[in-house]
Amino acid sequence: MATRENGRQPGDYQLLGLAPGADIVTIKQAYRKLAKQWHPDRHRLADAHHQELAERRFREITCAYQRLRHAFPEDAASQSHDQRLNPESPSASTQTGPGSQGESSPADSRTATKGPPSSAIFRALFERRRSWLGLGLGLAMSLAVLILVSQPPPPPPRTVIPPLDEDRFVLTLPNSQAPVGRAEPLSGDRSDRGQLDDLEGLDALGAEPGHFSLGAGPDQVLRAQGPPTRIVGGTWSYGLNEVQFRQGRVQNFNNFDGRLRVKVEPRGPCDHLTGTFSLGSGMNQVLCVQGTPSKVDGNRWYYGFDMIRFKHDEVVEYSNSSGGLKVHLAPNTQTGGGQRHFRIGADKDRVLSIQGTPMEIRNNIWYYDYSDIQFAHDRVRWVNDPTGQIRFMAGAESP
Repeated sequence: MATRENGRQPGDYQLLGLAPGADIVTIKQAYRKLAKQWHPDRHRLADAHHQELAERRFREITCAYQRLRHAFPEDAASQSHDQRLNPESPSASTQTGPGSQGESSPADSRTATKGPPSSAIFRALFERRRSWLGLGLGLAMSLAVLILVSQPPPPPPRTVIPPLDEDRFVLTLPNSQAPVGRAEPLSGDRSDRGQLDDLEGLDALGAEPGHFSLGAGPDQVLRAQGPPTRIVGGTWSYGLNEVQFRQGRVQNFNNFDGRLRVKVEPRGPCDHLTGTFSLGSGMNQVLCVQGTPSKVDGNRWYYGFDMIRFKHDEVVEYSNSSGGLKVHLAPNTQTGGGQRHFRIGADKDRVLSIQGTPMEIRNNIWYYDYSDIQFAHDRVRWVNDPTGQIRFMAGAESP
């Protein structure tokens, strides 16, 4: 049977990231993956703009999936399964033999005049016993659940700080005579060497009095923050916030609720810098423009839900989904020439002069909301534009 269109739109496959003509199994898999990513419940802690973005994205992929799903015929296998589960339905009625026209055969008449066979009696008795057994098991399980719920919850585990050897440092508060806690020695890990190289210039960063910064030692963190609520390896926890040490220095932190007294100061003056940053900007310029990040994870700095990734002290990627980053990309040369569209093979300067600053850059892909442009050797290789906001025309750029 031919498929039904039911309002299917040409961009439905692109919204799900699929090529036209994908089968129903592939469509369902793509929808489940995108629905899990963009479900509004996963973004309820974001700001209003980000929540609205997620809701609109979830609504678009859901509508596209519904249109594509209705374009396929019903699964015959699922129909036969439903008939087996409901044999009394009209579709599951048995057909009579040729010429019978639904009338009973002589054998059926003879069976109807006699009493029920012994096998039917035993089957009825067995079904009744099984129903009573199921009722008893259900009552027993309900009683067990009631007993478990009525039990008081176990007390929360206590934070235990292990004893200290002489070769380990002691955590003490300023103006205090007795130690308040102990931590294990902080030793470097070779797996973190790459992150340490990226942030090597920040090892000596200072901070305002009463604060600590990247590269600070344990004593500086204690003076600013006080004793941690928990210590696991090189990670100190302060409620929902964390401070991570590598080789005895603060390497990462997560100021989740803003209660960490952490402040990362620029290493130089900011007067000569503009109020934005771009690809290739250094950490000092980002600090002058954006201030102290809310989270540092290796070579990634986070400002709320937005992210900046560094490589050798330079910005190489960013994600400005919530609009909190002051990022601006300008073409090196004005190659637009007054044109309002670009084609395959266009360079990045032409795309910037026509399309403007991307919302997100990851590797060689530029994102504009739900649309994206892929580059190869700094030239446009592929465009995905389900929302129709990319000013792109088919064909290749003239040499």
